[in-house]
Amino acid sequence: MKHFLSVIFSVAIVAFASAQTPKIFHTDHEAIRIFHDGRPQQHWWVVSPEVAIDTIQSSARSVTLVSTVDTLTVSGLRDWEHSDVAIITSKGDTALTRVVKLPEVLYDNPPAKMRLRPGQNTLTREQAIFDLDAMMYALLQIHPDIFSVTGQERLLSAFEQVKSELPDSLTIAELYRHAAPIVSLIGDGHTMVRFPYNSFFTADLKRMPMSFAINSDGSIIAERTIDSAIPSGAIVKAINGVADTTMINTMLPFLSGETRAFRLSRMNQDFITLFELLYGGKEEYAVEYVLPEKSSKKSQTAVLPASDFMTIKSRIPAKTQKMPTAPYSYTIDKKKGVAIMDFNECSGRKEMKQLCDSMFNDLREQGITKLIIDVRENGGGDSGVGDILLSYVAKKPFTQFDKVLYKVTPTTARLIGSTDGLPHIGFSSQDISNRIQPRSDSEGHFDGETVLLISNNTFSSGASFAWAFKEAGAGKTVGEETGGMNVCYGDVVMWQMPVSEIPVSISWKRFWQMNADENDVHGALPDIAVSASKALPTAMKLLNHK
Repeated sequence: MKHFLSVIFSVAIVAFASAQTPKIFHTDHEAIRIFHDGRPQQHWWVVSPEVAIDTIQSSARSVTLVSTVDTLTVSGLRDWEHSDVAIITSKGDTALTRVVKLPEVLYDNPPAKMRLRPGQNTLTREQAIFDLDAMMYALLQIHPDIFSVTGQERLLSAFEQVKSELPDSLTIAELYRHAAPIVSLIGDGHTMVRFPYNSFFTADLKRMPMSFAINSDGSIIAERTIDSAIPSGAIVKAINGVADTTMINTMLPFLSGETRAFRLSRMNQDFITLFELLYGGKEEYAVEYVLPEKSSKKSQTAVLPASDFMTIKSRIPAKTQKMPTAPYSYTIDKKKGVAIMDFNECSGRKEMKQLCDSMFNDLREQGITKLIIDVRENGGGDSGVGDILLSYVAKKPFTQFDKVLYKVTPTTARLIGSTDGLPHIGFSSQDISNRIQPRSDSEGHFDGETVLLISNNTFSSGASFAWAFKEAGAGKTVGEETGGMNVCYGDVVMWQMPVSEIPVSISWKRFWQMNADENDVHGALPDIAVSASKALPTAMKLLNHK
């Protein structure tokens, strides 16, 4: 090919056999002008009769060929469609030229050849690199600032290093293994690569037959084991000779979050998944553990056979822990004069308003002046739900967010379904006079003592509720620093790698919570710092003492 036109994307184009009759274009010179959407290209196109099919690739809606004797426009093509042109020179030679319509963004619509996997769950190295490049493009398009925590050099160097180490062939789960640590470097708990469960956890996969919990100190606790081979609550010290600290430190880079404590709390859901990815595939698992009540701490070992899902389900003890059945609920201990509200999820504004009206009315009628609100397991949702509750207990005007930065590109607009003149970059700052006013006494404001229970698990809208609770003077906080920060990213869109279809959640806004200083970033801090498991009895003692 002798032309000098710059090809925007380096990608293999499949030259499908075409039954169409080529359009005819004449030229009396070997070099012709090319216009994309009416814009002249910097370099002239050199006609090459010796090439079987020459190719002009463009994402423009129209491509126009211009010579001193002829003009021809090709338009109306959809992505990856083509139109053939027979360029006839003054010497009578014919150069068959194919005009191929590229997508405006290649990563949004890769060519069919790139999408064709060698196996159902297998990718070529070229496909994996394409997905990683597409992911970085999406992150740069959507996220307000992926370099704010790690910096450009470290993040991009890690990205290029990962691509250079890819094998010729890999599974979708192995691509996750390469991609997740890159995204976690961004330091945003909302922005993460989601594990491809369906392609990895098949029904016949032989896996570790037990479940675990992770303490805030990084210790691994046995929960349920096949045939109850290991007592619940035992402290796991090693599995197949791999020490507990080694497993924890190897898994942490896969988990997105602003703090180590929050990432450890997130490991409660992801430990067994990451264990299978990093240490699975064995016939059996030798689990070394100690019993917490034994003063000698002498270790014991149980050897567990790798088992499929149905075998484990039939032989593992049922869960004893009662899971929350509602986003929020409350109980009243009239003897102690305390009400406890479980606020596990920020959802349902109408339902929250109904619960608050009912709960605070009950408290007034029964003379209850002490309230504990528990957001230790609140991972977020709709911040407006928290505003409703805060209006009943706040002592002064409040807002959850003083400032918001939002970056909307065409990619973001497509993902959020917006059509209101986007793209744009916006920044909003709330005037202090527009803060939400607490309810008056006649509107049902609660004037008793309120204590808020918080933990490393408290995240997103749950964490912004906790921060506003303190700033509004609503009461004391007990427990651990929240996992969500006072200056943070949020409001996620779901994006999908184009070939592997691995989902990635990406923040597209940055928030400054009430009176937050971006030079002093941290979560809501407890007035009384104790482990999350001790927060409730500590709060009860605090209220009873008063």
